[in-house]
Amino acid sequence: METVVKPPLKPEYLDIIDVSRLLKVEQMTIYNWVWAGKIPYLKANGRLLFLREEIDEMLKKRDDC
Repeated sequence: METVVKPPLKPEYLDIIDVSRLLKVEQMTIYNWVWAGKIPYLKANGRLLFLREEIDEMLKKRDDC
C-alpha cells in the first residue's frame, strides 16, 4: 500500500499580501485594521500573520451582509 502525502489545501497562516488580496482591500487598510484592533493577527519575526480560519470567517460574515 502506498502512502501519498498531500500538502494542505490552504496554508494555515496568511501574510498581509494574501489578506489584502482575499479581502480586496489595500495593504494599508489591513495595517489600519490591525492598529485599530479590527482584525485578529499574530506577530512572528517582525511580520504580521493572520490565521486563515479567521480571515475566512471575516469573508463569510461580509458576504452574508
